[in-house]
Amino acid sequence: MAKYVAQRLLLSIPTLIALTIVVFFVVRVVIPIDAVDLRFATAGVTDPEKARELREQLGISGPLPMQYVRWAGRLATGDFGKSFYTGRSIVTEMGSRLPVSMEVGLGSLIITVVLAIPIGILAAVR
Repeated sequence: MAKYVAQRLLLSIPTLIALTIVVFFVVRVVIPIDAVDLRFATAGVTDPEKARELREQLGISGPLPMQYVRWAGRLATGDFGKSFYTGRSIVTEMGSRLPVSMEVGLGSLIITVVLAIPIGILAAVR
């Protein structure tokens, strides 16, 4: 049993890497506008030099494979970056939202269990 669990855990590593690659490239290729263009369009800014500088700061300049390597490297070291809107650390943003997420998750779990157990018993009886 322990061997099976260890194999599954080891297999999850390449699966997660492949998933990040697919999601990263699909998002970059399918969405026709990047974050800098979106920010500048909403602010009414049209300076290409400022856009280039911001792309450099965000790490979204250069070829897509290099962007992925930079992003994955920062992610692997625990640097999730800063919020595009608030400027605060992503870890701080996630931490401030975690209690509400836990409440919602726990509430849905309780509702699911309260409904699922009687429905399951009813289904087993019939």
